[in-house]
Amino acid sequence: MRKFLILAAMLALSCTAASAQQFPKLPLGPYAHTCDNCWFDGRMLSCQCRNNVGMWLFTRMDWGQTCRRNVANRNGNLVCIRR
Repeated sequence: MRKFLILAAMLALSCTAASAQQFPKLPLGPYAHTCDNCWFDGRMLSCQCRNNVGMWLFTRMDWGQTCRRNVANRNGNLVCIRR
């Protein structure tokens, strides 16, 4: 019984640790005001963003390779901005 309790406790701790390591926080930037349903895996940032006429477009950028800075929405496209 004791081995079962130890195994159950280890399983519970590993599940808690796994859920805490889901995905990184979204990159910072003003895109958050005009984009929705964003998803970030640590490298690729994907969102639905409004363009200049109000249409929602799916867009993505390789933040990990090209940006590492703040992100903006320019006419429905995610772009890296320098600040």
